[in-house]
Amino acid sequence: MNRWMKMLIAPFLVLLLCSGAWALNFGADITIFDQREDSRGYFGESDSRTSIGEDNEVEPGMVASQVWDLEGFFLEGFILSMVGGFDFQNGVNGYPGYTSGDIFIDVDGDAEFGTGADSSDLTMGYDYVFDVNWATGNYEVFSISSSDTLERVKEDLNSPESDPWQFYAGSRTDILGSGSIAYGAYSYAADKTFFGDQHYTVTGLDLSIILNDDNLQNWDGVFTSHFTMGCGNDNLMGSGTAPVPEPATLLLFGTGLIGLAGTARKKINNRR
Repeated sequence: MNRWMKMLIAPFLVLLLCSGAWALNFGADITIFDQREDSRGYFGESDSRTSIGEDNEVEPGMVASQVWDLEGFFLEGFILSMVGGFDFQNGVNGYPGYTSGDIFIDVDGDAEFGTGADSSDLTMGYDYVFDVNWATGNYEVFSISSSDTLERVKEDLNSPESDPWQFYAGSRTDILGSGSIAYGAYSYAADKTFFGDQHYTVTGLDLSIILNDDNLQNWDGVFTSHFTMGCGNDNLMGSGTAPVPEPATLLLFGTGLIGLAGTARKKINNRR
């Protein structure tokens, strides 16, 4: 194949590769039932009340529209991602107060949501939070204490079942770590994983930052994640296991690095 033919074909190859770039390559779907029937009394698009789903459903009494729909949590390694018809970055036009909340993480199995929510519990059982600036895409990770303020959703119908909504760091400076998220969007025609014409994605929430907490001992990587918007019109829950290395694995890894360093040093000395 000559050079000119390659130049002509190259743009078509790029187009072909990019046509599949919308596929949800965010790892495993870890979405779990938020314990609330949707506004139609259903459990989701799969429906019939015999199977539980979060696709194409919002909370009881809320506006049943794709623009409010939260559809999935995904996990690949330590990286957490979300998908929904809700525009995570910009919210819904005409509803300025109903913006994206923060992402809450429970690591000891006592998160309260849905039928198990307790309005008297200020932390709702969550241990960590990704405090997100949705305008910039930057976030900071904090541990949650009993003295922290967790803002509840603004619609009484969805509180406490969809709580919490936002975290306020105030004057706290004990940031465990920080990072940034990447936004995306795609159509149903491009990827049919979830129902609805338009979908938005968020990825880049790094759970490994939680390991920077000196008070976290023997975490096995199992966690519960939570997200909602200001009205609580939908509520997204996830449950997964991050690949936290065990102490023995870390020791072997460290020993291996030392061995590699010694081998490299020996080769260098032999060349002299």
